[in-house]
Amino acid sequence: MNMRSYCVTGKLLQSSLTKEGETVLLDQRKVSFQVDPSSDSPFLILPLTFYHTMDHSSPLRAWAAKGGGWTDPELADFELLVILSAKVEPTSATCQVRTSYLPDEILWGYEFPPVVSLSPSGKYVADFAFFDKEAKTKITPLFKSPAPPIPPLPRPPSPSPPPPPGFPSCRAGSGPEGTDPEKIRLEQSYREGAQDPAQRQQTAQRSISNV
Repeated sequence: MNMRSYCVTGKLLQSSLTKEGETVLLDQRKVSFQVDPSSDSPFLILPLTFYHTMDHSSPLRAWAAKGGGWTDPELADFELLVILSAKVEPTSATCQVRTSYLPDEILWGYEFPPVVSLSPSGKYVADFAFFDKEAKTKITPLFKSPAPPIPPLPRPPSPSPPPPPGFPSCRAGSGPEGTDPEKIRLEQSYREGAQDPAQRQQTAQRSISNV
């Protein structure tokens, strides 16, 4: 049978307890499977291995962290339903193959040996003697850690408060320290009121001629 558009999905069936205290006898949670990140529709011309990533969102993470199997009966009270969906090319009819796994049928810490290898002459060779074989992994299975949080950006510096009323303002580029000494003296003389009208007018004219 020539089939196309393969898709493997999973459903975790188990009982759960809601926040309101209600018991759900048949709670269904999605379990995603993938074969290659670069292809969403694999072509089964050769045996392929579909896998599920144990990240922080996996419904099997808590069970696998305890060692799998029936180590924790409360976490092991589930059934994993795996569905293979495809389309028949001549008729475009949908075909499904379903199977289920109990906790003791899921081998944690094992992997499938490669079925397809490359011969010395450069040709692909499929050895179906390894099709239903499993081997213990050489390294301890690890969980995929979540991505680290992005640090917040630093806040821009707050603007300086305006000077209080009556405080002489400064202009950059006027004088050695960014001030106008003649203008400051003129403002001080006005505040003190110690100058006569003739001297005040002469000081104002001298200040205007220096601008």
